[in-house]
Amino acid sequence: MKKILSTSVLAFAFALVAAPALASNCCGGWHPQQSCCPEVTIDADNFSSVSNFVSTISNSGKNLAKGWFSGITSGASTAGSIVDNAVGQNSIEVVAPSTGKVNIDVANMAKVNNMVTTVSNSGKNMGGFVVSGASTAAASVANVVGLNIVKITK
Repeated sequence: MKKILSTSVLAFAFALVAAPALASNCCGGWHPQQSCCPEVTIDADNFSSVSNFVSTISNSGKNLAKGWFSGITSGASTAGSIVDNAVGQNSIEVVAPSTGKVNIDVANMAKVNNMVTTVSNSGKNMGGFVVSGASTAAASVANVVGLNIVKITK
């Protein structure tokens, strides 16, 4: 009878000490409870469609010189185009809980079309005595598509 009583007392004492320690793990243990397991879920979706159709034309005219002694002095021609697109950017900063989990789902679906035509000429010079000016053309296209920055700190 003494052995059964001492074994029962030891089992009861172990249950008093071990049960709170095992049950304190709210995300596991014997009886996990959702309310005490913090969970952060972030879902960031970008659906973008950008179309740029840019046409820049510069000339100094349709020059034509006729006659026995003719002359044309054409002016300078300058053209420029700049296209800049930043599409589908996510910047996420999460302060994570000390226990629990962080779920991040980031999706960028972007469609970008750039059709850029830049033309510069000093005119359609024809015949005679023609002095044509300078002609300059420039085009610049920059696309940043689907940039994700995710920072998780504890």
